[in-house]
Parts: sequence; structure tokens; C-alpha cells
Amino acid sequence: MKTEKLYISALFALATIAASAQDIPNAGFENWKFYKGTDFEAPQGWTTNDILTYKINPKYKGQSTSKSSEAHSGNYAVKMQVVVDHGDTANGCIYSTSSVDSIILLDEGKANAGFRYFLHATSLNGNYKFSSYAGSADSAFFGITLTRWNKEKHKRDILVNTIFLIGNNSKQYTPFVIPFNYRIQENPDTALIVIGIQGPHGKQAHEGTTLFIDDIGFAAKMPVKKD
Repeated sequence: MKTEKLYISALFALATIAASAQDIPNAGFENWKFYKGTDFEAPQGWTTNDILTYKINPKYKGQSTSKSSEAHSGNYAVKMQVVVDHGDTANGCIYSTSSVDSIILLDEGKANAGFRYFLHATSLNGNYKFSSYAGSADSAFFGITLTRWNKEKHKRDILVNTIFLIGNNSKQYTPFVIPFNYRIQENPDTALIVIGIQGPHGKQAHEGTTLFIDDIGFAAKMPVKKD
């Protein structure tokens, strides 16, 4: 029986400082570990669509996301592709949380997901290589959500919810910059980054499409001080 997949589509002044890899966990994707209780390896501090798909369908054994030595710098980068296994087609995708359960709960509107982040980020920067299957119109997908807990309203405010697609093929690592537009001019307390492969018009992507990501970071301003 084919299992329905969860694809998260972005649930999405002071002196400026340079982007810092330390802002985002394991932003150079140098450190990898096997997700607890599985045979799936993921960048430390992140989870993958393979782990998410396995959570829904324990028969799934595909590898749409893997550690690659084709790095922009350092030893490793993330390689994403499209695989079919046990009736499931999985697009390579990474989520900036170490808990797959938090992604499922986020999709159900029951919890938050991401990592703690308090600076006023203005863009996501990084490097990518991308190759779409011939004539497929697949894209590299980037979703960034910055949120803040509103103590007065007892709810989480969405400050930034940005979706960005790159469809241009690039055989060599190419820099990207994704600017943010703030809905509310406040400082965040949580950030969620989703990067992966997406098919045209929300349809399934195609086997043969590949995406490499390395050395990502936020460009940011210091938190705004309030009296």
C-alpha cells in the first residue's frame, strides 16, 4: 500500500554582522550520525525525508539523502536525489531539527520544530549544485520559517515564512542568497530550515534529479534592544 508522504512547504536597528556557521547547527554538514533505531544516516542536528518516510512506512529502505565527499569546503556535503522504494517515492530533503517527531507534530499543528535562534536574520546564504532530470522542470526547494513565542497572546508568531526555488542547473558549486521579508519586526527565538528537491507545480520530482548543499549560514543583525 502506497504511503502518503509529508512534504513541509514552509509552515513557511544595530550594526550588521557577517553570516556565521555557528548560527545554524552543523551548517557545513561535516558531522553525521545514524538516527536512533534506524539505518539512516543524517547530518547531526538535522533529520531527513528518508527518516520521515520510514517513520510512516517501516518497509522503506531508500536513500534519498546521503553524505557526499563532493564538498564545497571541508570533507562533506549533503547529496539529495529522488528514489523509489517499497511503493514510496521520496524526494531528498533535510530539516533543521534532530527530531523527526517534531516535524510530524509541526505538520499536525501540535508543536514547534527547529532550533533556537535569536538574531534578526536577513537572508540565508550557501552553496549548491543542481541537476534536474532532462525536461522534468524539477527545482531545488528552500523553506525558511522564523518564529517567536508571543507571551501576551499565548501563541507563536510567524515572523518570516519564505519559500525559494532554484531551477537552474549548475555543475559547479554556486552561491545563493535568499532574502527575508519580515511580517512582524521582532526578533525570533526559533528557526526552521527545509531544503530539498521539488517537482513542478507541487508534483512528484523525478528520478535522476540531484542536489548538493554545503556551507549554509544566516546573514543577520544583532537583536533589537527594547527599553
